[in-house]
Amino acid sequence: GGVARRDFLTIMGASMAMASFACARRPVHKIIPYVVKPEEITPGVANWYASTCQECAQACGVLVKNREGRPIKLEGNPDHPVNRGSLCGRGQASVLGLYDPDRLKSPVARNRVDGTRKEASWEEVDTAIQTQLKKIAGQGGRVKVLSGEVQGESTRRLVKEFLGAFAGGEHIEFEPLSMEEIPAAQVASYGNSVVPRYRFDEAQYVLSLGADFLGNGTSPLEATKLWSQKRKLTGQNPAQAQFGKLVCFESMMTLTGANSDQRFPVRPGDEMKIAMAIAHQLIVVQKRSRFAQDSSVVAALQGYSPDSVAEEVGLPGGAESIRQVASDLWGNVGKSIVVAGSVQAKTGDAVALQVVVNLLNSALENEG
Repeated sequence: GGVARRDFLTIMGASMAMASFACARRPVHKIIPYVVKPEEITPGVANWYASTCQECAQACGVLVKNREGRPIKLEGNPDHPVNRGSLCGRGQASVLGLYDPDRLKSPVARNRVDGTRKEASWEEVDTAIQTQLKKIAGQGGRVKVLSGEVQGESTRRLVKEFLGAFAGGEHIEFEPLSMEEIPAAQVASYGNSVVPRYRFDEAQYVLSLGADFLGNGTSPLEATKLWSQKRKLTGQNPAQAQFGKLVCFESMMTLTGANSDQRFPVRPGDEMKIAMAIAHQLIVVQKRSRFAQDSSVVAALQGYSPDSVAEEVGLPGGAESIRQVASDLWGNVGKSIVVAGSVQAKTGDAVALQVVVNLLNSALENEG
């Protein structure tokens, strides 16, 4: 029957539109080959470089997958003694910061008068900073560098060299989630400002007082690797295989609490009272350890009996729970770890809690 006039015009109109779109210029992508190709780069073949992760205080070892000069993936370094091939979520995601579209592409200068901001060149910024530093130094002022927690010695050396040009220069490190109460308690207890390394792979019994050592502790990846070794029934004689036990007192559900054998929910700040009650049961009631003959220790523990503490904090299981934990700890003398402190346990008694933990570890002969 032929083609209707209306259908013919429709088809022709669509054909004309397609033809016009086909003539549009596409974006040009230029491929520039290497004139002199770097020896270590083969296009399409990734290179791996060893580095350290700066997302947390552990400075875990990482392997960086690199394609043509662009890091695209991070993995844990299996030869690193801390994380041994594992890498936390923060470390895995840190590479995304290199490709964040909201990152500044140039320095930004802020007008102190009206608060407006505008892009500036590096030359302008360097000149402005040098002018201010010379002015401050000429007037006898002090120059301070404020930074987060610095892990690498190279960065520390650079900051030190920079401050060496100014009289009275000072480097201030601020880390809001650091565990500063642990070295502070170590100084009060032993005289050394250190963070202890816990050998969870050798512990038959672990008591956690608000310490999420598997989640966000001082070295969670290392602790996970070590503690997992104690949670596997291995050995030629399965009947004699040893299985570590984990008991946790905490104010909120954590990864450590979720993996514990026994978990007791308490209010924030009650961890120190529980620790004192356990020490009271061991040293004052049971007369255990060398501290039982120390009158100052016994006097400090008075008033923290398991009955009074359990009633005060509303402990599930009552005072019998504290007595059972104390008995289990003494049954594993030299083979247990008492650990405390985490983000959720940062109360006014954080340092005191660490001191009591040091007392318990010393009484249980857990040093080393």
